[in-house]
Formats: sequence, C-alpha cells, structure tokens
Amino acid sequence: MMSTRRVILAAAAIALLSQPCPGLINPKLQPWHLMRSYRAVLMMAVTSKERDKAVLVVRSVSHGAFAPKAVTVTNTDEELIESFAWLAPKGKVVAFAGAVGPAAGRQDVLLYVGGGSWARARMDEQAPARWAFGGDADEGKGATSSQRLFGTFNGSVASLERLLADYARGAGYFPAEPFTQFSAKRIGQVTAPGGAAIADLNADGRLDLLACGRPVRLFCRTAAGAFEDGTARAGLTAANARSVSIADADGDGRLDLLLDRTIWRGDGKGGFRASGALPGAGGGLLSSAFVEIDGDGKPDVVLSRKGAGLAVLLNTAAGFRDATEKLGLSTAENGAGGTGYFDAGDWDGDGRTDLFYTAECGTVLYQNRDGTFEGVAIRDKGDELPALGTAAFGYVTRPAAGLFLAAGDAKLLLAEQDGDFADVTRYGNEIQDPAAGLRVAVAEDLNADGTVDLYAAGGAKGVAGFFVANRGYGSFLLEGKYAGGKVIPPAVYGTGATGLAVGDVTGDGANDVLVVGTSGAVTLLVNETLAARPVRPTASTSPDARKRARARVLTIIPRGTGARGSVVTVRDAKQRIAARRRIGGNIATGCAGPARTAIALREPSAYRIEVRFADGYVVTKALTLLPTSPRHRVLEVSRSPTRVRSHPSPGGASGRD
Repeated sequence: MMSTRRVILAAAAIALLSQPCPGLINPKLQPWHLMRSYRAVLMMAVTSKERDKAVLVVRSVSHGAFAPKAVTVTNTDEELIESFAWLAPKGKVVAFAGAVGPAAGRQDVLLYVGGGSWARARMDEQAPARWAFGGDADEGKGATSSQRLFGTFNGSVASLERLLADYARGAGYFPAEPFTQFSAKRIGQVTAPGGAAIADLNADGRLDLLACGRPVRLFCRTAAGAFEDGTARAGLTAANARSVSIADADGDGRLDLLLDRTIWRGDGKGGFRASGALPGAGGGLLSSAFVEIDGDGKPDVVLSRKGAGLAVLLNTAAGFRDATEKLGLSTAENGAGGTGYFDAGDWDGDGRTDLFYTAECGTVLYQNRDGTFEGVAIRDKGDELPALGTAAFGYVTRPAAGLFLAAGDAKLLLAEQDGDFADVTRYGNEIQDPAAGLRVAVAEDLNADGTVDLYAAGGAKGVAGFFVANRGYGSFLLEGKYAGGKVIPPAVYGTGATGLAVGDVTGDGANDVLVVGTSGAVTLLVNETLAARPVRPTASTSPDARKRARARVLTIIPRGTGARGSVVTVRDAKQRIAARRRIGGNIATGCAGPARTAIALREPSAYRIEVRFADGYVVTKALTLLPTSPRHRVLEVSRSPTRVRSHPSPGGASGRD
C-alpha cells in the first residue's frame, strides 16, 4: 500500500549535525531571567508583512501588563532587511517588552522568532503600539560568547511559550548548569563482548547484571550490595551470546532469557536451561529481543540478521512461528536484505508496536491495523545515516515520542508531530555539538529530574561518549562541557561500549547504567545524582535546583501478562501529561533493562497513573504526592488491585521483574 506518512527533515540535516554548536548556554541569561528583566511578556502573531512594516497582534500576555492589542513594527534600515524577514506572515513571536530598571531601557524590546533567532526593537514611549526594528540581537557577538542569546533558547516559539506559561504558574524548570553525577564500579570481564542486561534473575528481590560474551557472565547482587559471579549456579557457563533479552516467554510466571537465537527457560530459582534454537535462522544474527508484536500480551521475538533484514517470530499456543512474510517484512522497502539494529515502541500512539530499523538510511516500520508493517524511510534528499547505527526510542520530547539515532559521526533526534516526523536536532541547543564514532545509545532519565536524557557510547576504545541532559522544551545540555568532562567517569566515557543497559540497580530511585566495554570490561555506572541532592533547599538554592529538591521519585513495576512493552502515563490534577515511559526499551544493540521504570515528578500534586499493558489492558491508580511524601516510593501495578508501599531499603526495590 502507498504510504501517506512522511518524514519531515530539514535539508542536508546530516551534514549540519557535524557542525559545532554556535552558542554556549549561559546560566545567567535564561528565559527566567528575561521574564524578570522585562515589564511584559507577549505572545504575538504576525498578521501582515511588507518589506518595511509588519503588524503583530497580541494573542496573550503571560507576564506583566500591556495595553495595545496590536503593534506595528517598522524597519527603516536597508541593511536590516534580511533579519526583518524573520517576521514572516502568520509566524508566531514572543516579545519581552520594556526593560525593568533605568528609564533609558524602558523602550527596549527583545523578540524571539524561533530557531535561535533573536531580534531587538525599540518601543515608542508615547505610543507603545509603535516599534522600530533594531536587527539581529546577536549581531557582533562571537560564537562562544556567553552573552549570545542563541544559548538562551533556540527551540520553537511554541516551546518557549510553554516554558513561559509554566514559569507563570510556578512550574517552570529549565536547568542550565550540570548536576548529574556518576561513579564507576568495576564488576568483571567478558571475552567477545556484546549486549548488557539488568533484571532480578535469581528471584531474590535484587537486580542482577548480565554481560554477553563467550560465555555470558551473570553477576548477582548480594544483600550487602556487592556482586558475585553467579554464572555457574545459573547454568549459563556454556551460553555464548552477543545479544540478550528477558521476559516470561511461556507465561509460567518465571523469567526466561533470550540469548541470540536460543530461549533459556527459567526455573524461578535462578537456574536456566536451553530450550533449543528458534525458527527463522536465515542469515547471521546481529541482535534479538523479546518484543510484543501482535497485541496478545505474550512476548514475541524479533531477530535482526546480517544481510537478511528483520524476522518476527510470533509466540503462539503451538510455539514460536515465523511470521516475517505475513507481516510484510520480506519486502525491500521494509528492510529485507538489510543489516542494522532495531528498537521498538508505539510511535504514532495507536496502541500498536512499531519498529525502528537502522539499516541503510534508517526506516520506521509502522504497524497497521491488520498487523502488517509499512516502512517509511528516515532520510531527506539522499542524506543517510551510516549502517549499523543505533536507535533509542523514548518519550524524549514529552509527551511526544522521540527517536534518537546515532551512527558514526552523525546523529538525529526525531520528534513525533501528528503521526509524522520532525527533525528537532538543530533546535535542541547542545545536542548539536559534534560527536564521533557513536555506536550504542540509550534514552532514559539519567539524573532523576523527570525528563528523558540521551547517552551514546563510541564503538571503539578512545572514542568519547556523548551525554546530553534533557532540559525540557526540546533543549539539551552537554554537561561535560561545563563539568570538565567528568559527568560520566573518564574510564568509561572514552573506552567505547558494545552494550548499555539502564535500571535502578542500587534501589535509590536514580537509574544506573551497566556498560559492557569494547575491551570486555563490565562496569556499573552508579548514579549518585539523587543521593547528592539536598533534601531541603536553602536561600541560595537556584530555582531549578529547588525544583529538583522537591521532586519525588516513583518506581513503577507492572505485574502480569503484557508487563514488558507496557506504557506508563502519569497525569496531574488538570490531566496534563507529567511523564510517560515505555517498559522494556533501549534494546537496539541486544540489551535489556528491568521491567520497571523510575519516574521523577517535580510538583506536589494529585496524580493519576495509567499503565497500559502490552495487550491493551489498562490499570489506573490515583496517588497524591506531598512535599512531605517520601522521596522515593515503589508502586506495583498488577492486573489485580494495585498497592503502594514506601521504598524498602537501599538494597533495591523488592519483587521480580
């Protein structure tokens, strides 16, 4: 069938992504400061435009007071025509009008027109509805100047409007300084390294670590917080694999392992036995994963094969059956014959699982109502991502779905817009910064502030990683630039990785990262961000740090059929989406995290938590978080009545995945 879906990418997007970021983020020149520095903040729209005159109507006033309902902006300087063209017909504008302070500045106007473009104007003191255009506000400022307004905000006008509206209601949060902290804990070593996994594999209530290799190695967490080699006790000494996935494949309530093409059945006590190879063995294997495909809640299997595209094995009453051709994945436009990694998620919000395949230029495989897949290429005018890139799906641009693609020296962040794609990379501040040799990536909240961050590791020793903290509103902060490169410990950041898995191993509410390095080193990045966060702000605490200190973290653990692949949505008292997560993502390079998620909520409020299980079954739970509520709580959501209990101990959230 002919696709009606599109990919909206800016021209030559890939080439531009290798260019350095044109402006530093200045923590002393942020939208919050501008809001306090001007007497009125106006949301405006251009209703008419001529070469030397534009009329802007005032749609709303988000701060202060401004009497005129419309403004005429004139330009008398021919040298400013190019920047005056930014005021495009029907375009939206945010205006900061009338500087606070000395009378000389009361006529100043600062205009934001989107894409990092800021302009100045001067208001007629006797007739506030008449403004004289003053040109590019960043004119003459060097690319590294901390006074360059590009570093203040460079997203869409709509995003800035949302931020300012949140500030007006006391909920604004837009961090501009690094605050993420990790330490590195060496766990062990593997030969021929591959993927990584985090799960409670020995059923003792603590999350364990598995590293792929020849053989795989299982490291079990003890009650004292140490890790012991449990490979032999688990019966895995003969298991060789480059890819791992974890789910209850046969519905017996016990976790099973998918190691490459073989399912190892769990006995519920930490032991596993091989059950035989799966069908669909054509082509050498690149990676495999349990993925709920057909909506029955039972984990199916997706295989990525070298030179043979993707294969889907449906989990039926008669066992796993090859449905690759039936689902439309045997066609060239849907990736047949390709070589690449994949991730999974519901891109268009229709409740069906879509696939993201990185072969060639990259393809999004939408699942249609009849269960077949329809491929849409991720490209623009011939630009392509290199093969063997990684994909990380998550709700990065909350609440819209986001897809982070990284391959070699190229990277893209795509956001969902009405079912289509939009390339938002160039508008995300320091996500634009150059990177090289990227191979594996994850999208998850790595600093416990409620937004989904991005971390990509290089594919070889000596290749630096790329960690950007999500500031919200489509903007990202390359924290290492301001923290001397010490956010991710250098011993891990520059060694390259074959696998990354994310989960709260230590049980404090902050996500840790298991790294399998290209050298075979197995390292746990212990997240110390939450532990270092002050419980009570002081008078000198910045507004953003104050918000983080007020945040409360929920570890949400779905239970029962369809738990892996479920989607958790948290809404506030006004039904606004405060957070959304998918359970069981970040699988692209043969990795697996636990079937749970940690969600930080910054505002004390009455919340409604909805868990949509992979078969469509929905459970909701009301929960009120107060400033006096425990900083970290565990919420178990099953298909029977839910229960809430406080976090048990630093040893980890109890219960199996």
